[in-house]
Amino acid sequence: LLKEVHHRVKNNMAIIASMISLQSNSIEDEHLKDLLQSSQNRIQSMSMVHENIYKNESLSEINIKSYISELIESLMLSYDLFGDQIMLNIDVPDINLELDLLIPLGLIINEIVSNSFKHAYRDSTEFALSVILKQIDTDKMYMSISDNGPGFNVEDNAEKEGSIGLMLIRSLIDQID
Repeated sequence: LLKEVHHRVKNNMAIIASMISLQSNSIEDEHLKDLLQSSQNRIQSMSMVHENIYKNESLSEINIKSYISELIESLMLSYDLFGDQIMLNIDVPDINLELDLLIPLGLIINEIVSNSFKHAYRDSTEFALSVILKQIDTDKMYMSISDNGPGFNVEDNAEKEGSIGLMLIRSLIDQID
């Protein structure tokens, strides 16, 4: 029964993402389209958690390595990027994480990687993206996401009007401590 609930939640999130996609097709404003695509990607990252739970034997944990790989692949497709356009390094342990940690972690990764694809990739002919997650001890992990783009000042961009990305990332980091 619980697996069925996760399956239905995933399907409902897919419907929401599809409706956003259909709506964005009728919009000409590129900034607004970008905002809708960001929302669609956020929904997709959460939907993937429910899909993995449905497919998994465990109803409370998901393999972080396969989830992150699947998430980045989904984001690449969303931005029309392909493996031969990116030097991708995913160094993530083959461990399971609980849903309470995985959903916010997936949203953090979604925000950072999406920004990398939107802003760093366009300026690079040899784009490199690295996602590293290391287990420090039983209740601590270290995460690093980097690219070879031009970079930006976090403080200057934190106050940018209409941008919720950094605010969302900070809130999610506080949530998972």
